[in-house]
Amino acid sequence: MRFSLVVGLVAPCCLLTACGSSGPDLGSLQGHTPKEILALATTSITAKASSFHFIDQTRLGKKTTTLSGDDTDTGADQTLSGSGGALEVVRTADGTLFVRGAAGALVTALSLPQATATAKAGQWISLQSGDAPYSVVAVALDPEKELNSFMPTAPLQLESPRRFHGHTVVGVVGNAPTSAGNGSGGIATLYVPTESPYTPVGATLTYATNTGQADEAVVFDNWGKRINPAAPTGAVTYSSLVG
Repeated sequence: MRFSLVVGLVAPCCLLTACGSSGPDLGSLQGHTPKEILALATTSITAKASSFHFIDQTRLGKKTTTLSGDDTDTGADQTLSGSGGALEVVRTADGTLFVRGAAGALVTALSLPQATATAKAGQWISLQSGDAPYSVVAVALDPEKELNSFMPTAPLQLESPRRFHGHTVVGVVGNAPTSAGNGSGGIATLYVPTESPYTPVGATLTYATNTGQADEAVVFDNWGKRINPAAPTGAVTYSSLVG
């Protein structure tokens, strides 16, 4: 999963429900194959330095989890809420990570003892590159982690164009990559605007789990906009908590 600190995100269908019925044409994508459209989207993502804002929801049975934030090549932030437990993560421009959350989320994310996590619940904890959980948390903030599982793979096909979030989009549908759903496979659909720039406006993903089918959806915006969050005040160091 993109946010490997927690298990299973889920998306209510309303997040990526199309606005209006299908019917618009392919615009400047007319005559392009699904593979070519996916390549145009990938090129556009790269041109925007893989920087974006997102809201990602996952639904598994009655459990729903929402992950939102800004993934950029400078600063980054993510907030998790719902069934997975509350957790916030911030990366400042100098690479320092800050984590704040509920006790259970801190146990999962930072491998803290339960008593320590309970005592520090709701407080900011700073991580440096030498701290044991640093790399796991840092990878979770990598923009590619949010993008890659939604990128469909062959065989590819196109859905009919439709209006979505103020854009006419076409869905490129294919097999979910092995990175999606812990490698359980599934179907991924990437929604690409029919006019340049072709940065995706959203995506959906379905995959099987041990307890049923998971449905995930994401909305993207603010492509190319970098953030530089300030360091939270009053943070305790991770090293001070583990000796």
